[in-house]
Amino acid sequence: MKDIFTNHYLTDTNILLFMGYKPERVSSDVKYILEDTDNKVMFSVASIWEIMIKSQLNKPNFSINVEVFRRHLLKNGFLELSIGGEHAISVGNLPENLHKDPFDRIIVSQAKTESLTLITSDSLIIKSCSNYIDIIPNN
Repeated sequence: MKDIFTNHYLTDTNILLFMGYKPERVSSDVKYILEDTDNKVMFSVASIWEIMIKSQLNKPNFSINVEVFRRHLLKNGFLELSIGGEHAISVGNLPENLHKDPFDRIIVSQAKTESLTLITSDSLIIKSCSNYIDIIPNN
């Protein structure tokens, strides 16, 4: 595991979903970070928004009560990170090779703006943003 200079983390949407519905997909390193009560672990409002949109699409095997999911995160010590104007503006400075998914873009922007280490399984974010923000890959 790489050296970490901060104990402040932002979880990508994929990590939140793995934690809740496929915990076997969360690496032991990431589980350690998430369970350490000395760490400040956050989730973005963008993740809640993304999960709500996916839920409304009525895809098979994707049925989540987003209100209960959010409440569970908060109950378990996760902090909610709102989207602010600075986050939106800094989207303009993202690495050019990052894909165009608006949820991923705002989450990366929030990590950069707030100096948070992003925990993600997204290989494109890992590849394109490792020199831009601190990342803990879920391998």
